[in-house]
Amino acid sequence: TDLAERLECLERLAGDSAEKRAREMRCMQERLDELQERVRQAAREVQSQQGASRGRDGEATQALLRRLEALESSLAASTARLEQTDQKVSAVAQTVSEQASSLSEHLGLERQALEAQEREVKASLARERSAREVHEGT
Repeated sequence: TDLAERLECLERLAGDSAEKRAREMRCMQERLDELQERVRQAAREVQSQQGASRGRDGEATQALLRRLEALESSLAASTARLEQTDQKVSAVAQTVSEQASSLSEHLGLERQALEAQEREVKASLARERSAREVHEGT
């Protein structure tokens, strides 16, 4: 039926969107994990350089600190994007849930209306049959 087809279409769209968002989230999580490892590595390098350059100026240390700051900034941006993607997925899931609920409710009402019509038609046919039998019996 038309409503069932619409519901299937909505379910497909929601599924496709949710799968796409899930893939994006996995990709972002992998990127986030990679950035976290890079930050840890940069921190280890900074600590190593600080130990090696205690008595001198430490330009290499400053460069590593700048690199660490850049990685931390990139990590923060990736985390924010991941949170935004998660919020989008949640919003899509909520919308689909509401639409499915609405369609289910509408389908229930349609079913009830059709059942009422069916009862009316059966009652009308029974009355007509009864009237015909009375008419043929006289």
